[in-house]
Amino acid sequence: MTDIRVSADNPNYADIDGVLYNKAGTALITYPCGRHDLYSVPTGVNSIGQGAFFDCENLTGVYIPMSVTEIQMYAFSGCTALSDVYYGGTVSEWEGITVSLVNDSLTAANLHDNALPLGIASLRVNKTTVVVDDTVIWTVTASDGNGAKQYRFDIYRDGQLIGQGSYNSANTCTYAVTDAGIFSVRVYVKDSIGLTVSRDGGSVTVTDPGAATVATEITGVENSGDTVKAAVRCGEAGSAAIYAARYGSGGRFLGLEVWQLTAGYNEVTVPRGEAIMVRFFVLDENYAPLCAPAEVPIA
Repeated sequence: MTDIRVSADNPNYADIDGVLYNKAGTALITYPCGRHDLYSVPTGVNSIGQGAFFDCENLTGVYIPMSVTEIQMYAFSGCTALSDVYYGGTVSEWEGITVSLVNDSLTAANLHDNALPLGIASLRVNKTTVVVDDTVIWTVTASDGNGAKQYRFDIYRDGQLIGQGSYNSANTCTYAVTDAGIFSVRVYVKDSIGLTVSRDGGSVTVTDPGAATVATEITGVENSGDTVKAAVRCGEAGSAAIYAARYGSGGRFLGLEVWQLTAGYNEVTVPRGEAIMVRFFVLDENYAPLCAPAEVPIA
């Protein structure tokens, strides 16, 4: 098992990046042992529960934040590959944590004090879901982490897994809908040293496959130095707008500009300013996407 999913309506439990926690997110209950990665326990967790990482033979490293005050029995029992523990505080603060019996894999590992999270906690994933005709398109953009990213998409229909992907460099998943239903995706992002994060990629409801009309589309984008331009063909006169979001270094959001579209051909121009990337997307009057977004990186 590589992922644990919990309904948002569950009153007692929650999943954070596919790991089982109590509802408040303060106690780590179960880590899925099918994963082949390092793991960063989120800041704010106080307790790592009994058997939480039991027999996770592929776990090679774990980050534990200063907020953790207890590690219960068997929490890391059987973690035979665990070689490094990264702790957010000092050695003396680590020694103040209550570590119960049968955690030899943890206590025998190399301790790195005053450590930072292993990248997974800061690996941010932005998601977009659009429908063009009867094709659902999920696009994700990951930042931070380490080096080049790989992506995997698992597709669900009415909550049931219907397609499991494999890791590759493509950050877009396209699925042609033939039956009515609620279609959703779980996206996994892995960086160059194996740190992995997963997110719900959004869902769409398709009630009448085959009845869609030709969608509005962004036909071209251009980086002109001090400005960035986008061309849009619009079939939604009076009810659609194009949005341009500007981002600076580190993914910092710089601002959003909006233009109402007219039927037919439209062109908009965005001043660059401090932006290193501009992202265009088109929404209808209910803020639903009308086409795939377009991104323009600026050197």
